[in-house]
Amino acid sequence: MNVLIRKLEEAENPLHPNNIEVGFEKIGKFVENPEIGKGFFVGYNWVTSRVTEIISENKFRTLNSIYEWKLIS
Repeated sequence: MNVLIRKLEEAENPLHPNNIEVGFEKIGKFVENPEIGKGFFVGYNWVTSRVTEIISENKFRTLNSIYEWKLIS
């Protein structure tokens, strides 16, 4: 199973501002659901900064960004 992640917006007071553009998308192997305190992996070679909040089932906030994700085949 693969996952698609999309950056929706910059977080307030990001640790690294303007690091990844809004609208950025990445597809890779699904590893595990987002978990507070850990990066969210897309495959094993791309990871977000640490998750700070789970906003909804498919949306979360990191130190830098707000992302939406979904499983795809």
